[in-house]
This record gives sequence, structure tokens and C-alpha cells, in this order.
Amino acid sequence: MLELRDIVVRYGPVVAVDRVSIRVEEQQVVALLGANGAGKTTVLKAISGLLPCASGDIAWGGGVISKLPPHRIVRAGICQVPEGREVFAGLSVYDNLRLGAYLRRNRHAVRSDIDRMYEYFPVLAERRDQAAGTLSGGEQQMLVIARALMSSPAMLLLDEPSLGLAPLVVQQVFSILRRICDDMRLSVLLVEQDAETALSIASYAYVLEAGRVVVEGSSVAMQGDESLRRSYLGY
Repeated sequence: MLELRDIVVRYGPVVAVDRVSIRVEEQQVVALLGANGAGKTTVLKAISGLLPCASGDIAWGGGVISKLPPHRIVRAGICQVPEGREVFAGLSVYDNLRLGAYLRRNRHAVRSDIDRMYEYFPVLAERRDQAAGTLSGGEQQMLVIARALMSSPAMLLLDEPSLGLAPLVVQQVFSILRRICDDMRLSVLLVEQDAETALSIASYAYVLEAGRVVVEGSSVAMQGDESLRRSYLGY
């Protein structure tokens, strides 16, 4: 279980995240929703160790990880897929996947997991020797998700996976994500501006506004609350 307990994150004197508490149970998909600038990406960066918490703490797997460096957090089983499809553009699809497993030592297991990624994302198998920078936007998004999965995580942090993708590609990516979550029994914290799509895959959601949690509840309840959808979710 991942638990954020009253975390505060600052950019200099500016409080970007203000006493946020979030829980993600084992094998649960949780959505973190809100407008641009609400603090969603900052929360993910704090979990990943890329930004320090000014106060509060983050617990994972029975211990506190708030002070750990990013590579220790990845080794503990948490991996982030950042916004913006940051592939290693000059390297092949295959080499991008291998880099996702840089902390792993069992080469046979790594090769097996690369084949597994090709099963989830057949287009990556077709492009395995192609430079990642020449892939389409949707293919790059599939690659960064697959690369994160190569670290063999228990928890996946996804930052705006639908950003800049055509609606049909978004449907394809989220369909694959549903299958992966079921097969690999992952916990997922999903940051997404497309609230309708996020709630279709998540079981629980939090809404951030100005760095604070203003609403939380089951996805079913949020989808059924018309005033909440109009006020915070934009659909």
C-alpha cells in the first residue's frame, strides 16, 4: 500500500502541494484529477523522490520512503511514466526497453519480460530495431509505459498518458493498461486531465485544486454526481 500523509511540497516560497493525503491499496487503480497547475505532477514527483517533501511523509511497503533517492524508490517497486513521452530518441525500441531494466540482474527474466511487452504492444515488436524518436506519438507512449514495466514494479505512476493523443489511440492505450493491471496485479496512481477516461479505469479518485484535495470518492460516485462533474471534472 502507498500512503501519502499530509505532505507539503514547495517550489521555493510557493506551496505547490498543501497537506495532501492519498492512499492506494494493493492492486488498486486510483485517479488523481484536477486542472493544470493543481499540483498533480508535483505529487508524483514527490513520490518518485524527484522533489522533497517539506513536511509529511510517504509510506510504502511498510516503510517511509520520503527521504530516499529516486533509484532507491525504483528499486523498492515504484516506477513513474513522466508526462511528455520522454524516449531515448536515438536508441532503438529494444534498447529503450533494456534500459528500463537497468537495475535488474537476471538476464533471462529481462529477455522474457521484453517478449511480454511485445505481446502487450505488438507494434513495438514490429518496430523493435527502429529509433524510438521516429515512432508516432501513440507508439512512443506505449514504449514509455512498456519501458517502465521493465523495472518490474509493483506500483506504476502514470502522468497524463492521454496527452496529445488522438481519441482512438487513447482508447487503445487505456485498453492495454486495463489488461496489464489485471495481468500483472499492479497498483496504479493515474494523473489525467481526461477525467471521464480516468474514471473508467480507476476504482477511486481524488480531485486536487490549488494543491489541496477538495473531493475524493469512488469512481462510480463521481461519475454519477452531475454537479461534481460540471464543477471539477469538465464533462
